[in-house]
Amino acid sequence: MNYKGEKYKSLDDETMVKLVQDNQIQYFEPLFQRYIGVVFKSQREHHLKHFDTDDWIQEGRIVFYKSVMSFDFTRHVTIGALFKQSFSNRVCSLVRFNLAFKRKADQEVCSFESLPENALKAYKERPSLVHDPSKSLILKENYAEYHSELSKFEKDISSRLFNGYKPSDIAEELDCELKQITNAIGRCHRKFGGQLFDV
Repeated sequence: MNYKGEKYKSLDDETMVKLVQDNQIQYFEPLFQRYIGVVFKSQREHHLKHFDTDDWIQEGRIVFYKSVMSFDFTRHVTIGALFKQSFSNRVCSLVRFNLAFKRKADQEVCSFESLPENALKAYKERPSLVHDPSKSLILKENYAEYHSELSKFEKDISSRLFNGYKPSDIAEELDCELKQITNAIGRCHRKFGGQLFDV
């Protein structure tokens, strides 16, 4: 699709932000394309394990959408500046999580692929949560947030992982390339870890 046509070129950023905030979502992608260079620049400057270009673009879209929907026209900041800062913060969080996960991997964080059928139940049964109702409540809220962040494809994969499927089995059942499945597992792993492992 041509996002540089006259229909979009004639609109400034603030006008398009207002349109997206008014639920005219067709203006989101052309607006995002104006700033996709921010994503590619970060990709060149940072290495994230199991992150391919599609993953970077997905993260960019999520952060850009949140930036647009929270944009305050009364502040003296542009949507571009807000997105750059927000995306930089997101990338830093992902980098920190990658490093923290590597440090903890052999200590207390189980493999995502080896989670039992009822992963949430098993996680809640950890001693540190059984005797702490507040942590249990936080876990429920975080799990709900984790699930809400998944795409339909990621939800399909996540549910199968929780039920003991291997990546190769999922690829065969969903008629997908194994690389697509492993990339999606990586995304689920990051989202799952970010919401649950820090409780």
